[in-house]
Amino acid sequence: MFAQTSLITVSSGSSVTISSDSQINVGGVSLAPSFDYTITETELSKSNTAATLGTKESISRVYAFSIPQPNFSGTIEFRYEDTELNGNTGEALAVFSRPDSSVSEWIEHVGSVNATENLVAEVALADVTLGEITAATSGTLTVKPITSVFEILLYPNPVQSHLEIKCEGELKSVLYSVTGAKLFETTAKRIDMNSFPKGVYFINVTKRNNQQTNTFKIIKNNQK
Repeated sequence: MFAQTSLITVSSGSSVTISSDSQINVGGVSLAPSFDYTITETELSKSNTAATLGTKESISRVYAFSIPQPNFSGTIEFRYEDTELNGNTGEALAVFSRPDSSVSEWIEHVGSVNATENLVAEVALADVTLGEITAATSGTLTVKPITSVFEILLYPNPVQSHLEIKCEGELKSVLYSVTGAKLFETTAKRIDMNSFPKGVYFINVTKRNNQQTNTFKIIKNNQK
């Protein structure tokens, strides 16, 4: 059943400022800005209707600002119920956002998940427009990379054996563990993941001709 709950209402001509040394918690979502952040003339609501793109869906929890709030830097985290997973995998969730419902592409943010506590967190947001926020299994939504200035595609994600990197020209990839430990570096466009245990990894891909780097979150699953 569709349900939408109003969490915060900032009326016309009014504003609410969150200082950099504090945070606001309401309805299971927490905003902790890196700098003083002012929310103006908007309503924050929570819906149990999943975000849908094609045949793929987010969890059944979506936060939305009626008027998008620009230039947020800091941490966003929210809790979810097991019943809201909607076919997604708890330990493989990532935070996704988009400026508003008219934008088809979602931005995937590298963050952390505590599936035991049902907590999804993004800890390094920079100048993001707060429009709609949700979570989904990493790589499952149509994603617009945050810093991408070149076409690049990693697949499959989640991966069981080999990760393919589709990109024009030469590149360098560096794989890291979830704790930030460097695991290996390669210039190959096909990476053997068989020797790595199930879990979350991050890979930095740098295109050699312009030295632009993108970071991707990779989910490694065991072969069935």
